[in-house]
Amino acid sequence: MLKALIISVGTGRNREDIAHCICFSISNHPPEFVLFIVTEKSERETLPFVTSKLSGLKYEKRKISDENDVQTVYTSCKQFIKEIPYKPEDIAVDYTSGTKAMSAGLLLAAIATNVDTIIYIAGKRDTEGRVSLGTESALTFKPNIIYAENLFDYAISLFNNIQFDACKETLKKARNTIYEEEFQNKLSLLDKLATIYSEWDRYNIEKAFNEINTIDKNQMQFLSKWKIKNRIEQNKEFLYKEKNDKFCIERAIDLLENASRRANMEKKYDDAVARLYRLLEYGAQIKLSKKNIYKLVDNECLVDFNALSEELKTKYEKYGERLPLVRSYELLEDLGEEIGRFFMEEFNKKESMVKKLLGLRNKSILAHGFNPVEENTYLEMENFVVNFLKEFYPEIKNIPSKIKFPVIQE
Repeated sequence: MLKALIISVGTGRNREDIAHCICFSISNHPPEFVLFIVTEKSERETLPFVTSKLSGLKYEKRKISDENDVQTVYTSCKQFIKEIPYKPEDIAVDYTSGTKAMSAGLLLAAIATNVDTIIYIAGKRDTEGRVSLGTESALTFKPNIIYAENLFDYAISLFNNIQFDACKETLKKARNTIYEEEFQNKLSLLDKLATIYSEWDRYNIEKAFNEINTIDKNQMQFLSKWKIKNRIEQNKEFLYKEKNDKFCIERAIDLLENASRRANMEKKYDDAVARLYRLLEYGAQIKLSKKNIYKLVDNECLVDFNALSEELKTKYEKYGERLPLVRSYELLEDLGEEIGRFFMEEFNKKESMVKKLLGLRNKSILAHGFNPVEENTYLEMENFVVNFLKEFYPEIKNIPSKIKFPVIQE
């Protein structure tokens, strides 16, 4: 049984016609409690006809101060709904009777508070447009459909703005509102996508790839509708390459794109500069790995000094297996690699952009200092790193769309 019914009370043609419709609604949806929303006039002239026909039903009334002001009605009704001791899922609202402003305000309040059911009494109309007695029928709908769709739209917005954890939390709320199969399937797919790109954004490449690999044919219809099917397929290909090679140009491009997201979408320039520093370091690691000088131990890049000549081994052993960034490029220079010579020439300049980047990174709160990084500084550093690396990794010149995260169009 319905626990609470909220009904607006108007005046109608002769008061009894409205009372009849209200009593029809109550008998059609028998509640344990009724709240009547009245005006001064309807309280005096209509409500007595209604209450005279109620037997043992618990009810209260609340008065609207201005029945012709939608904003006033909405604000008041929203408060009335919150005041009664019932949960929104136990409440129905009938907005049939009253002025247009009363009906509109009560309807908006019902949707805003996410009540369970909204009721409208329909029937055959007489020449004056009023429902004829004896022809009434109750039309109902669930406002949680609106609430759920709004949550879903909001979750998409969060996804498109790379707020993946917030997206997943919003989907949890939507999941408990509508149990229609297609809607639940949409929620599940968006939740899966949020997981994929959350993991990828945190460089958990293998987990992201394994998750994207579970998207099935039935879900492809939504990807096509959202205009991201091709992007998802490209991303999957890109993740596959990263998963199978820790020293590949795809990971370098991924680092650059990640830095761009931190800067352009989140305005986290310290984070972005930290990624540019790692990208510069990674540029050396790719070259050294191709010469079998780097080895992976527990996913950590370590120098295999046995792969070096005795002279170079003696020179670089003092720096330890975790070779610092500058020494990595110095070693490349000693190995005859052009990228090493180019880097060291830049590093040894009086006004060195490399030294500036290293200084920014070291003084950042994310490294050893307390200085914040500003947008113009990040852009200057990004320009230098990209221009430096694209001389030796031409693929960076045009960042492929395969690395871009999808933007859902719903």
